[in-house]
Amino acid sequence: MARSSPIGGGTVKQHPNLQARQYKGMILRFNQDILEKGVQLHPSAYLFNLYRRDPEPLEDARYQDLLSESRLFLANDAAPLKAYLERLVPRKAKNDILFLLEHGKWRPADELISRVGSMLEGNEEFTLIDEQDEAFRIIRHQVLDEEDRSKRHVFVVEKSAAA
Repeated sequence: MARSSPIGGGTVKQHPNLQARQYKGMILRFNQDILEKGVQLHPSAYLFNLYRRDPEPLEDARYQDLLSESRLFLANDAAPLKAYLERLVPRKAKNDILFLLEHGKWRPADELISRVGSMLEGNEEFTLIDEQDEAFRIIRHQVLDEEDRSKRHVFVVEKSAAA
């Protein structure tokens, strides 16, 4: 956990690299095309509006395991970020990664249904992030308040990537 404001106060939030690692895990668990096409994911966080402090609290020793698998870039790290991306992203990609992320095949539906069902029973199956957790709580409340629980429900939750 990390404070959201660099100058005292602020709220306690997830470390940005933990969030990046969790997104990688979700993509690998549920996007079949990413796995089948052998797309390598390298989680990283770029905080474009946070300048490096001395010492940098987000690079504290307690985060070293996390930072060893997920790179952190701050506002004044534009040159290292550029070099990192040039090293990882080929000039001619084999796959349209953004298309695969947006339109790739989701897998396996049965496992996802089973996990969501278990979550509705109060079990923690995987970590929901940000608005996902809020949407789940709203849906869970509506489903559990339903008198006839044999009815099927379909909920569509949309979130713009830019939002």
